[in-house]
This record gives sequence, structure tokens and C-alpha cells, in this order.
Amino acid sequence: MRQDQHQDNRFYKQLWFAWARLILMPPVGIYTLWKFGHYSKGLRIALTLVFGLLFLYMITGDEMRF
Repeated sequence: MRQDQHQDNRFYKQLWFAWARLILMPPVGIYTLWKFGHYSKGLRIALTLVFGLLFLYMITGDEMRF
């Protein structure tokens, strides 16, 4: 197996890993989405907003009111 083929199959570059990180650790998942460009820019922006707001709600709880 060639070296460049091996590097492309790393688990942290896979889409499932980005989704797992978005659910378990949103800031790391957002970084993973942008680093490896899994989706179009518009969808990445939308996912960043959704999971960013979800993360803010998780750390602030009911203290944050919109």
C-alpha cells in the first residue's frame, strides 16, 4: 500500500468521525468539519450555527434566554 493512500484512510478524516465529534464534543466536531471540508461551505456554516448554539445551551443551561 502506498503512503498517500494510507493517510487518506485515517479514521479522523472520515465523515462518521466528524459526526461523532459533533454529537459528543461540538467544538472539536466543528473544527473537524472545516478542517477536512466534508460538506459545502453553506452546509458547514449551518451545521456550525446549529451545533455551536447547542453547545452554548449545554454549557449555560437555562441561564441563557433568547
